[in-house]
Amino acid sequence: MPTDLDARYGRVRSPGRRRRATVLGVAAGVVVALAFGVWAAVTQWSVDVHWQQIGYVVEGDAAVQVTYDVQRPRDRVLTCRLRALDEHKTAVGIASVTVPAGGPSEVRRTDVVRTSARAVTGLVDSCG
Repeated sequence: MPTDLDARYGRVRSPGRRRRATVLGVAAGVVVALAFGVWAAVTQWSVDVHWQQIGYVVEGDAAVQVTYDVQRPRDRVLTCRLRALDEHKTAVGIASVTVPAGGPSEVRRTDVVRTSARAVTGLVDSCG
């Protein structure tokens, strides 16, 4: 039975439709939260490579030696990315270094980064 308000403002949704929409919205939120949780857990468990920078030595205007420790599974080959920065934090040298498989699971390395200008630091960007 329509009323004057129905004619003016339109029909109001039934409470059942609102309830269904709310339940569907909550269910979608739960699914998204579970998917994120699974993704985060899998990502965290798959990280089995760790590195720690030990130090660096500036070798004049042309190079920097970077010393670092790498922990990884013995059968895994890694590529580590090293950078040399100048006093303005601008990269003046980048090197990609391969850490071969085999040997101990923890390896200390010292690698050279060639530079285009005098660096003030050398660092490990990533290993993976």
